Amino acid sequence: MSSFSIFNKIEGLVAEFESPLATENQLEKISCNLLSALEELKSFPKIKDGKHLLAIHTMGVKLWNLVVTKNISKYFSALVSVRVRHMALHLTFLANVEDESQSTLRKHQAMALKVGKDWLDCNNLNDADACFKLSTECYLKLHQLLKVKQSSLSEDKIDETHKNMLKVFAFRAEIALNQHQYVTAFEFFYKAKELLIYGSEQASFLSSVCYNFGLDCYQKDLYNEAERWLRESILIGVVKDREKKQVIAEQLLVMVYFAMGGIENLKKGLVVIESSLKVLFVFLIGHV
Repeated sequence: MSSFSIFNKIEGLVAEFESPLATENQLEKISCNLLSALEELKSFPKIKDGKHLLAIHTMGVKLWNLVVTKNISKYFSALVSVRVRHMALHLTFLANVEDESQSTLRKHQAMALKVGKDWLDCNNLNDADACFKLSTECYLKLHQLLKVKQSSLSEDKIDETHKNMLKVFAFRAEIALNQHQYVTAFEFFYKAKELLIYGSEQASFLSSVCYNFGLDCYQKDLYNEAERWLRESILIGVVKDREKKQVIAEQLLVMVYFAMGGIENLKKGLVVIESSLKVLFVFLIGHV
């Protein structure tokens, strides 16, 4: 089968997916067939025909927009949604493989982040990480371009790429944590933390991520890991409702120290309790 035959096959699947008469079961099957067709398309040499590249790009954009439209009415499952988004992402990447303009790289970075997060929510760590790697590649290429060429993007859009990259690193830390790669998880976290210089409002997001990691480790009896994540959560802090959220993190940290046992850990727990009471007192005074 030629690449153009695969292209026609994909075109037919897109038309089936677009049909308002397609049932949920049919959409499930179509989404699986789309991914199979994508793997077939990847096995062929790079397509250079401009007409077909434009058609591939158009199909990718159409699929992406169809997911948005159909998702509004909750027409299909999250798994169908992410499969089709994955297809749309790779079609647009394939169609624009030679286009490394600032605008295209920014859009691709955001798209790959979105699909990666959707895969992560579906607990598909491998596809999630693959998408996050694509997003990272786009970010690095974009900012390499910005070093040698005048920006065609507004400052807001450039800042958005930094914020998206912070999320990519945070989500890759989550993947590493789920795979028991604790050192790697912290490496990704520190990369995310470095990007706070581009937007301190992301501190709330990253602090919450650390708290969730700490809670997860505590529930798995990984107390040393839990301590590290919770301390980072408290250290980063948040801009809004800082005292309230800090107290919650400190309460869990106390439980971690008590679970670890030993005189030294009990002392650390008491120090955290004292700190937490001071923060809580300030919070209550401010709300009288």
